[in-house]
Amino acid sequence: MAATSLFGKRSIRLKRLLRRSHVPLIVLMSFSLNACWAPERIGNPLTPSQVDKDNYGHNEKLLYYMDLGITNHYEGRYAVSNRKLEEAEKLGEQLFTKSLTATGASFLVNDYMLPYRGEDFELALIHLYMALNYVQLGKLEDALVEARNLDSKLNALNQSYPEGKKNVYREDALIRFISGLLHEAGGNLDSANVDYMKSLEVFKDYSANYGTTAPQFVVENLMTVADGAGFPDRVKELQDRYSAAEFLRYQSKERLGEIIVVHYHGRSPVKVPERVPVGIAENIILTVSYPKYEYLPRQRGGAVITFTTADGKNISCEPELMENIEAIAGKNLQNRLFRMQAKAVARLAAQYFLIESQAEKIKKKYGENAERLWRMTSHLGRELISTADTRSCRSLPAEIRIGRVILMPGDYSAHIRMPDGTTSTVNKIKVSAGKKEFVILRSVN
Repeated sequence: MAATSLFGKRSIRLKRLLRRSHVPLIVLMSFSLNACWAPERIGNPLTPSQVDKDNYGHNEKLLYYMDLGITNHYEGRYAVSNRKLEEAEKLGEQLFTKSLTATGASFLVNDYMLPYRGEDFELALIHLYMALNYVQLGKLEDALVEARNLDSKLNALNQSYPEGKKNVYREDALIRFISGLLHEAGGNLDSANVDYMKSLEVFKDYSANYGTTAPQFVVENLMTVADGAGFPDRVKELQDRYSAAEFLRYQSKERLGEIIVVHYHGRSPVKVPERVPVGIAENIILTVSYPKYEYLPRQRGGAVITFTTADGKNISCEPELMENIEAIAGKNLQNRLFRMQAKAVARLAAQYFLIESQAEKIKKKYGENAERLWRMTSHLGRELISTADTRSCRSLPAEIRIGRVILMPGDYSAHIRMPDGTTSTVNKIKVSAGKKEFVILRSVN
């Protein structure tokens, strides 16, 4: 309850906005070395104008810039999105550095009283959105820099933690796949080969930790670039290991177009407080408050996109789960709580015994009534300020699904059916030989 009274204004308003907003957003974008699509917007679950700075406390600047950057991305305002996300990234870096040199005085301060520095996965996903922004802006090299920055960010964060207490979210399979696409689009097949292979490798961790397996098209793209890079033995090895994957020669793929569907679906989980009893001394049991994630309802499954040729032929694409943000968030929080449990209990004990030591002094100087008043008000205040830090980024989706379809060059229309049954149509998508087109979808329910 303390969290609601002190910090609930923003959370309540944003929850209402998210509940009201359920129309899917569709944005077309393509990348090659020389072309981009302008966005076509059908709707938007949450607009930048609804990200009101007045609803963010002075310790929530990171969340403000993240929400503003991500919602601008959903609207197709890629340059604006990156400017806001750059602010978020800089602030996150400053707060991370500051946390490494925190003084002992901060030990007694509740996390809620400090600037929110972001969960590790939130800080990493800033770079995913920035990479896709640069793709749409036609800045292939900048997009690849952001892909590398995401990898470096996760590495730096994990290096700051002691052995045995690191995150399971150490690498990101989706950004490796996107990096492979970018290298393939630029003709750098050796690097594309490395990134696709790395994506497959990271999916082993994803499968073990989040239940997310690699889509078949990751293997198929890897076989194609391995063929183009002159690695026939690798192609044969992959064919033997993944018998269901279809092998397309690199020279054949160059004569075709590739559409990548990125579907942001659902709402990221929200944090709620959970109180746990702990014993700090003999016959002294207090409660410590930890955050836990509460998962929001949504339709399961992804969108179905049907591409139709000028002569009426249909080709369907169903995006597959590649980034389970719900599961990543849950594991990330578990890892952080494992690191912070000892600190939280020690802080609680320090606060308790500090109050008790002062109580004895007050009793001697002012009497028992003053002592009782001190104990009552101080312990009540300790309970009020010891609430769990439930701040989090609310503009992230619950999951990111990716679809991939290879088409003959030509003009297509696309019929899109979202998970909640909502439908929409994009009248014209031009598919060109040797180029990759992105269709971006956003749905909440």
